[in-house]
Amino acid sequence: MREIFSIPGEYSSIFRQALSKAHGDVFVFDPSLRDLGLDSGLGYEELHAFFANSPMNRLFIVLQSEKWLLSEAARLPRLLEERSHQAQIRLAGTQAQRVEDCFLLTSGEVVRKAVAAAHSGARFSREDPEYSAYISRWGEIWEESAEGVAFRPLGL
Repeated sequence: MREIFSIPGEYSSIFRQALSKAHGDVFVFDPSLRDLGLDSGLGYEELHAFFANSPMNRLFIVLQSEKWLLSEAARLPRLLEERSHQAQIRLAGTQAQRVEDCFLLTSGEVVRKAVAAAHSGARFSREDPEYSAYISRWGEIWEESAEGVAFRPLGL
């Protein structure tokens, strides 16, 4: 199955749909998480439910910049801190800073969006040949990424 989308805002909606169906490990590569709608409303509730549905559900994130998450996001940092046993966030290395798409990878599908084009993307299942390429890309991005994003200074 392959689905192309081009309506602004559709990426965050499809991202949240995929997250709501996911189980096990979920991998996210994104510039900042800003455009995913995970800090409030339905997106926040779906992420909370993902963690609550099973202690085996885990979220691995690589960001190109942590600025929005640390300085502007209101609820998301607290949720990720509370679920630190289920969530890891790293910062992209040099190579991944130049990547021009962002994606969500679950055990069943990939949701991808071109960063430069605010509303151009695709969704495809694990049967699609491109799925295995994203597993490989994720491994490379994760290996090159730097350890953790701290939500508060040490000692506070």
